[in-house]
Amino acid sequence: MGDIGKQKSEPISWTSLLPEFYYDLISRIPSGIIFIIGIAYTLNNKIFTDLMPQVKDKQLIEPPYLIIFILLLVAGYISGLVFLTTFGDCLGKGFYRSQYRDNLEKYSPEKSKWILKKADMSQKSVGKLNNKEIDKVFQIHHDYTKKIYPYASSRLSKSQAEAKLCINTSAAFILLSILTVLKVICLIWKELFKEIIILAILAITFFVIAFFSRRAAIKRNERFLSLLDSFFLLTVNDHENEKNDDK
Repeated sequence: MGDIGKQKSEPISWTSLLPEFYYDLISRIPSGIIFIIGIAYTLNNKIFTDLMPQVKDKQLIEPPYLIIFILLLVAGYISGLVFLTTFGDCLGKGFYRSQYRDNLEKYSPEKSKWILKKADMSQKSVGKLNNKEIDKVFQIHHDYTKKIYPYASSRLSKSQAEAKLCINTSAAFILLSILTVLKVICLIWKELFKEIIILAILAITFFVIAFFSRRAAIKRNERFLSLLDSFFLLTVNDHENEKNDDK
């Protein structure tokens, strides 16, 4: 196992053949679609009322609506990639790094030194790594483990995508709540108090969903790091066993 080119022969699922597509499918598209639909409803809440007759008549399966559905998927992906991932990274970077640093500190000195050596930081301790360095160590840790264990690729991609989905969903609902509050401020000048009350409740609901989505992201990220640890420790143990066999 000393050679990075050696790989474990594990059963490979179809998701490991297209890991990036699988990651995008889970982490970006659903939260992006939620964001697009939320914007449409906030700006014009009659849009769904107008669609109900078409839903009852099953007209949504006709070609024009299928095209709209495809465009919604594309728009969801773009908004998830451009807006939600950027904002989600701002929301999640803090606990991502702290959770990963805590995991590294739980390793034995030999194992933590082993991964730091892979990142060309063997002279440093985990506690003295800055944010940029901890990001580099994580990326090398993650990529190395996936390369050694092909079977780990699909499982890690799915687990990481679930955590990313939660934080992107949190980002979507925070942005929607801000947009809703701005609309409430605009409606105050028009004295449309019934709509103001509905939108105010909606804004509070968005904030609550965003809060619990972020909590879910923390839990999912813990599961992802636990899975990464499991595969990585197998890698290190195999490496050490092979060194002993050589002796």
